Amino acid sequence: MKEMSALLMSSGGDLSPESMTALLNTGNSVILGPPSQQAQKHYGITSPISLAYPKDVDDTSTRRLIEALKPFGVFEEEEELNHRLVVLGKLNNLVKEWIAEISETKNLPPSVIVNVGGKIFTFGSYRLGVHTKGA
Repeated sequence: MKEMSALLMSSGGDLSPESMTALLNTGNSVILGPPSQQAQKHYGITSPISLAYPKDVDDTSTRRLIEALKPFGVFEEEEELNHRLVVLGKLNNLVKEWIAEISETKNLPPSVIVNVGGKIFTFGSYRLGVHTKGA
C-alpha cells in the first residue's frame, strides 16, 4: 500500500497503465473506489496470504508434485467421483423428502409443502477440493 500511496502522490492521483501494471506486478492489490468501499472482502477468519496469480515456477512445481503423488493412489478416480456425486444427490433428495414430511406433520398447507425444501452443503476438505481418495 505504501508503494501505491507514493505512486498516487507522485502522479497527482492519476496512474498510467504502465504504472498500474508495475504496481500489480509487485503483488500489491489495487482497490479503486470511495474510501468506504476500499476494504477488500475475504471469506473465512483470516485474509489470503496473497492475491497474486501463480507464477510459472508455481505451476511447474504443482505439476511435479501431482506426478510424484500419483503412484501412491491419493487421487480419486473419475468413477469414484461420479459415485460420490450420485450419493450426494440421493442424500439431497432424502433431505428434501424429510423436510416435506415434517411440513405435513406440522399441518402446513399443500401449496407451502410443495415450495419448502432444503439443501445439503459440503464442507471441509471435500468442499475445498483437497480431499483424498476414499475420504
